[in-house]
Amino acid sequence: MADPKFAPENFRQILGSGYALVRSIETNKAISALTMDHLIQAHIDSLKQSTTRASQIVDDSGKSLGDRISRWDQIDEIEKLFTKAVQALKDAGNSSEKLANLGIVEATEEKQKDTP
Repeated sequence: MADPKFAPENFRQILGSGYALVRSIETNKAISALTMDHLIQAHIDSLKQSTTRASQIVDDSGKSLGDRISRWDQIDEIEKLFTKAVQALKDAGNSSEKLANLGIVEATEEKQKDTP
């Protein structure tokens, strides 16, 4: 006697259920293999990506848009500029002239200049 569940009208459901079972097993294996170390390393790699990938970006006419620096280099550049700014501020000290050259003027000095 034939199994009533294996009727032609149930064929797609049987195939779908089998496929879902196989895919869920594969997904569970992939998720269980993923660790925090893998995620951290992937993020570090994305920060340190080279500029060669960006040079492949072209406009509609096929002309290269040039190189784009990586996020790691952008962060490094910001850190260098910030360090220079802090050092310049330290070197200026309390000198009004040096602070004015840096574009930093105390509010009281600006108010005194604005009033006649």
